Amino acid sequence: MKATSRLICAAAGIAMSVAAPAAADTMKMKVAALGTADNPINKCAPVAIAEEIAARSDGRITAEMYLGGTAFANPTKLYEQVERGITDYTWAVLSYTPGRFGLTEVAGLPLLVSDQVVAARVLNENAEKYLADEFKGVHVLALAVISPNQLHLRQPVASIDDLKGKRIRTASGVIADAVNAMGADAVSMPVTEQYESLQRGVIDGSLAPMATVAAFRLTEVTKAHVTVNLGTTLGVLALSKKFYDRLPDDLKTMIDTEFSGPEIGARISDCWNKVGGRARTLIEEAGNEVIDLDAGEQAKMEALVKPVIEEALADLEASGKPAREFYETLKTEISAASN
Repeated sequence: MKATSRLICAAAGIAMSVAAPAAADTMKMKVAALGTADNPINKCAPVAIAEEIAARSDGRITAEMYLGGTAFANPTKLYEQVERGITDYTWAVLSYTPGRFGLTEVAGLPLLVSDQVVAARVLNENAEKYLADEFKGVHVLALAVISPNQLHLRQPVASIDDLKGKRIRTASGVIADAVNAMGADAVSMPVTEQYESLQRGVIDGSLAPMATVAAFRLTEVTKAHVTVNLGTTLGVLALSKKFYDRLPDDLKTMIDTEFSGPEIGARISDCWNKVGGRARTLIEEAGNEVIDLDAGEQAKMEALVKPVIEEALADLEASGKPAREFYETLKTEISAASN
């Protein structure tokens, strides 16, 4: 009888040891993203999605935030960190790693995108065919297209010609080349540094989406905003492969079906529309000037920029990438989806 009792106790102990890891199985998801927790873009989607994943996991995933002002939030390191498994989840803007995502950045070329939500759906639908190799180091949830870039200037201009010699903040890459082609001097700088640089006169303007006016309080340091629609910037929402591979199958399925793909890309991209509306209100309240290019100025800008586009496509083709095919696919499908 005593032996039987010992066996029962032992069995109970084994059962408890098997059941015990339920609490211990909680996975900490280190979330790193550009901007603070109060940044309206983060609140709209990138950080909000991380919180939704944690909520949908029924407590098995907890989100630990490393946002603006922390060591893991350096925009030039966000992708590398998630690729190496230093962080688990990231929202990374690709232009901070120039040259690494050459084919992907075809989607951000000037004169291609006017509606970033439509473009994001098209981009994600073609990602597996064209872009898998560029993102092989991470588990991609979605690619996002940020709204077209506009010029935010310390002083108004009357013509594209007035940009000559002005120092304009850009991310880098082809968009910087386009700025230089217009006679300005492109200055590669993270968007997080534009406010202070404008305030101190280090730069004369910033080329960035309209939403950044609200996200970074640019009405305080600018007086004019020129509608140029000069290309877009792209971002990726991704998990580290190490984190994703450790997930149980049901959580993988949940993430793949509910938090991945074209509609997630469209959701993130639409955040710039929502915040951009607030930006226009702030511009009006500040009494800043909004300058829309007339047909002649638009044609002048396009004539300066088109050779930059052609050169970018030719360079990618020379490196063995199907840049023209991808560009034409995007152009055709974006046009069809917009009609």
